[in-house]
Amino acid sequence: MGTEGLTVKSIEALKEWNDSPTDEKVYVVEWFYEHMFENLLTKEKYEEAKILYDEMVRFTSIYEKMAPEDSEKRMIENILFWDKRASYYLGSEKLNEIFKT
Repeated sequence: MGTEGLTVKSIEALKEWNDSPTDEKVYVVEWFYEHMFENLLTKEKYEEAKILYDEMVRFTSIYEKMAPEDSEKRMIENILFWDKRASYYLGSEKLNEIFKT
């Protein structure tokens, strides 16, 4: 009856998990990309997008047990990948400007 684990659907919930990580499975990727592209980037809410990006880099580093720089590299690659498939396509130059990579 439902998926076991934690489903994250807000920046606040992501920050909360980052501050007190658990061993349970965390579902965040689907919400992250939908929120990042549909609610933030397309509406030019770049400061909030940067906050979400930073929290997701932190999450990836903790959850995947990766070095922060590897986590950041993975996030940029994934965002660029999804951006290329988006109908509004911001492009790597704009994304690099937003996330200052």
